[in-house]
Amino acid sequence: MNLAVLQQRIASILNKPGVSDPAQGVALRQAIALELANVIDEYVQSQIGQRLALLPGAIACPSPAGIPTPTPGFAALIRQR
Repeated sequence: MNLAVLQQRIASILNKPGVSDPAQGVALRQAIALELANVIDEYVQSQIGQRLALLPGAIACPSPAGIPTPTPGFAALIRQR
């Protein structure tokens, strides 16, 4: 999941009809909070997975006793905006 998809899903969650009953308002707020938490968790897990997949090509170990060194692919591990 990328940032644009996350934004679309959050917008969809926030586009709920209003309620006039306070009890319904509490339930709606809890439902929205749960949906937001789930979508944000899904996004974070996706980002972690994408970066972990890049890790083997981003760091080189020249020898078993060598110090790990970044490769040109290391920049892909860092969020670019």
